Amino acid sequence: MKKALLMIDRGSREANVREELEDICSIAKRKGKYDYANYCFLEVLPPYIEEGIKKCIENGADFITIMPYFL
Repeated sequence: MKKALLMIDRGSREANVREELEDICSIAKRKGKYDYANYCFLEVLPPYIEEGIKKCIENGADFITIMPYFL
């Protein structure tokens, strides 16, 4: 079974947010033993939740853990 992690952030126009989320996804993928990890946004900018789920499926996910990430 291929596991995916999808982190949902509120969304921000700040440039460093995407970079931070990429780093966090990379760490979570490794430590959580996920086959795929990515992020999406609730609002403000794409990729939105629907796109995030679609990417997980396109990458072969059989199981998706969806994790809210609102700090």
